[in-house]
Amino acid sequence: MNRLLGNKRRASFDVNQRPLSFKVYYLGNVATSLTRGEGCADRPAKLLWDMHVKNQGRLGRKLRLTVTNAGLEAESCTKLLTTNDITLYSTNRIAYYLVASKLNPKMFIWVYRHVNIRSGLTTELRCHACLCHSEDNAKSLVDLLHHHLQDSLREYVREKHRRQITRLSISSSLNLTNLTSADQTINEPPKRLLTRSQASNYRPSLARSMSNIGLGRMDDIEEHDDELNSETTTTMSTSSTSSIDLITSKLTDLETDKRMKLRKKKRNMQGTFRYPDGSEYTGEWNEDGQRHGSGQLIFNDQAKYRGRFENGLFSGLGSISYPDGSKYDGDFLQGRYHGLGVFTRCDGMKYEGQLQEGKIFGLGLLTFADGSHGLPRNEGHFENNKLVRREKCTDIIRKAVACAERAKSQHV
Repeated sequence: MNRLLGNKRRASFDVNQRPLSFKVYYLGNVATSLTRGEGCADRPAKLLWDMHVKNQGRLGRKLRLTVTNAGLEAESCTKLLTTNDITLYSTNRIAYYLVASKLNPKMFIWVYRHVNIRSGLTTELRCHACLCHSEDNAKSLVDLLHHHLQDSLREYVREKHRRQITRLSISSSLNLTNLTSADQTINEPPKRLLTRSQASNYRPSLARSMSNIGLGRMDDIEEHDDELNSETTTTMSTSSTSSIDLITSKLTDLETDKRMKLRKKKRNMQGTFRYPDGSEYTGEWNEDGQRHGSGQLIFNDQAKYRGRFENGLFSGLGSISYPDGSKYDGDFLQGRYHGLGVFTRCDGMKYEGQLQEGKIFGLGLLTFADGSHGLPRNEGHFENNKLVRREKCTDIIRKAVACAERAKSQHV
């Protein structure tokens, strides 16, 4: 009849099977100190069993134990309308579990790490015991719990490995600011034409100018010396009738005045200059009109360098920051990272240690954005931005951090 009407039989099945539950009687819990080794739970189990016997075999509270992926759920069979009395014993805190065959084959025991909030989140080990309806139920509880714990451990290892692979793949696919790429160098200071080309360094005019006296050349000082010498000669010729002491005093005053003017001239060789592309430098200059000494250079893309210059190039302690948020604090040489320092990338990855000619080369430590150092730890000897040998280098890291702090705190 069903076939004639076109009706078909329907079958039902469960996609996710419900976890098995066992009704047990809770015997209580006591403190313990052992979680490993054969017989580690014998003493607390015997103590709980003796308490049960002392109470003339009276059974405790009736519970429904359910083994899930999250752990062991204990639900009171006496349900109240106002509360939902369910206790979860998490998988990662279950330290030990067994059937107490020596005392009672129906007795199921587990050791759990409790977190005591009142005493400052300290961990306390307690042994719990319950009495099952049959020996098979107790063994089934142990088997199911063991199976779920094994699955949880495998899932944890798989997830940890996946995160490590993801972190390494991200770090190996970065471009200019990649700290672990073999083909790319660390992001060198931009505007090489300004920092490396001697033609782009500003050279003030040779003509004397009172408005630009701080940027004058040494030729101006020599011309000024000629004027002083001529003035000295005139004074000596007109004062021939004066005494030798008066002439000596006059010469001494002129020499002192000349030295003071020379010192003032050298000391005031600093100023601000704006380049045609919009970059601006403020600081000290040498006699050739090059950036030399302490200064600050702001590029037209808002990248900024503060620190020491030598013949127009970054050299010595300095700090440079880029528009994308990455920065470097430490030693420079000829416009490149060279020496000890700390490079922080825009995504939070950080390298602390030795650098050479703009690349990671030497001992150092790599720190990811989440504060970890990788697994295994990315500490040791680097060559061309790649870790080639793992070793401890605590002293080098400490010196690099101290060098970076000095670079950031220097006065410009």
